[in-house]
Amino acid sequence: LGSLSPAALTTVTAEVSSNIEILGDIAPTASTTINSAGSISVGGDVVGSGSFLSFLTTEGDLTIGGSLHFENTDELQLPFETIEVTFDGSGAQSLEVGGLDVGTSTVILANGNFGMGRLVVGTPGNPTTVNLVDMVDNGNTGGGSPEALYLWGLNGQDGIEIATGSTLCLGTLNAYALIGGVWEHLNNMISLNPQPALGGGILCGTPPQIEFDRSDANADGFFNIADAIYGLNYLFSNGPAVCFDAIDSDDDGMLTINDPIIVAFNLFASGPPPAAPFMTCGVDPTPDGLGCNSFSLCP
Repeated sequence: LGSLSPAALTTVTAEVSSNIEILGDIAPTASTTINSAGSISVGGDVVGSGSFLSFLTTEGDLTIGGSLHFENTDELQLPFETIEVTFDGSGAQSLEVGGLDVGTSTVILANGNFGMGRLVVGTPGNPTTVNLVDMVDNGNTGGGSPEALYLWGLNGQDGIEIATGSTLCLGTLNAYALIGGVWEHLNNMISLNPQPALGGGILCGTPPQIEFDRSDANADGFFNIADAIYGLNYLFSNGPAVCFDAIDSDDDGMLTINDPIIVAFNLFASGPPPAAPFMTCGVDPTPDGLGCNSFSLCP
């Protein structure tokens, strides 16, 4: 398939030993269920607005060439704790985290907690960088605390593998993985020298900050209604996102309807301006779980 963006109720089923290959994105705007006993390969992004996207795969692996973003609040819709998820894109990729942060006390969890059986970052000869983000509340903020990533381990293998030359950047978010049969807090490994062998790649904290112009959501060099529309398209129609921080007009670390409203209110009702950096290039003064993969108009 070139891409999968159904606007009506859709179920895609692949029988045992069958694989699904999608060259573009998975970005449904209606309830879509992917039921596969084989592997799923996606060349672009996997974007689940609302609770439209459900995966029922429990055996095959998922390979993603872009980013993985979801707004689901039901962990049972994304049972990735039973599969291996590999990121093998050619540029910076991002991964939404949605789990309730219970530290390493996973015994109290009743489900996979939006985790993965095994996360593989990069493949031999094809290194990549994956940045963790927490753009939406998946129902597990726990009174305002950021959500977390859990990597459960799979078939006796550790929950995390980072290929040589690849990087997993945790940012300000917590990540936990079953390594050698023991739950480890990956954030505590960043400062170790050398870092534990996780496959040849490295863990990083906050990735290098990229300068951007807040509320120039479409990065065209102008502040106008097109920026509000761009943000609305991302929120409700699975539209693209050049820089998540640029869409976050109020700098609250979340992408919500309030962000394009601030743009429109400032343009047409003399409302307060978006948060800094606004109408200029700069870095985010309050690092959060969003980040910015690129913004070509700023140095």
